[in-house]
Amino acid sequence: MVFRIGDFSKLAKTTTKTLRFYDEVGLLKPSFIDNTNGYRYYEAKQLLDLNRIIALRQIGLSIDKIKKALVSNTNIEITEIYQAHKIHIENEIKLLQDKLSRINYLLNDINAKEQTDHQVTLKKMPQHTVYYEQGLVSGFKEISKFILDTVNKMKHRNLNMKFLSPAYSYITYLDNEYKESDIRIAYAQAVEPSSIHNDKKQAFKTYDAALLACICHKGPYKKLPESYGYIMDWIAKNGCSMMDNPRECYIKGPLDISHAEEWVTEIQIPIAKK
Repeated sequence: MVFRIGDFSKLAKTTTKTLRFYDEVGLLKPSFIDNTNGYRYYEAKQLLDLNRIIALRQIGLSIDKIKKALVSNTNIEITEIYQAHKIHIENEIKLLQDKLSRINYLLNDINAKEQTDHQVTLKKMPQHTVYYEQGLVSGFKEISKFILDTVNKMKHRNLNMKFLSPAYSYITYLDNEYKESDIRIAYAQAVEPSSIHNDKKQAFKTYDAALLACICHKGPYKKLPESYGYIMDWIAKNGCSMMDNPRECYIKGPLDISHAEEWVTEIQIPIAKK
């Protein structure tokens, strides 16, 4: 027994538009088409094929993957298709759970007694090579001088390197604990690897790609611990762990403007999902 497309769509509980689309993409061809009037006709047994297509569409398989599943002759091939899609869905769920966690954190921040202007964002930093210089400073006030001295040292060494554009430079704290004096730090300036001469490679270091939790701090450096407290709390409550030393990028600092309330520092912490 055969059915015209309208009757077949009623049996299948789907639209004629959907049936025409499946015909066009090669998923479900009509049993035959009347050449005199162009009517599409389907057989009752094609309901089984259509139900399988609908089921696979409902789990999110693409048209191409459905085609492969329909024509596959082995359970191994079909299993591979389903398994790959299962992993894709699991990854999507992780992304959604991450977003949900971050929304909840923002909601908790709104409901807190003391609201802040802090916002944590995630950034993917690709692998990069930096000019690297370690040093020891007597206190936080000496960091700006250390950076300026390091930049001048780079110029005097005549390394002829090319900086990345846009520029990316930062300092990292090398001590394993918080210290207010005799602080070990390192300055890093991202450069084009192709511009490094072989005889100068000892002055450079390459960092692997990393996921960074970032927060912008506006104001004097003495208030940085407040921003660090916020971002570390965010990392702990959003299922992350710190993977490397924090980085401080000085977007606007004492070398640019004297008024400390206008200084802008971005704290970047390499993290990984637990």
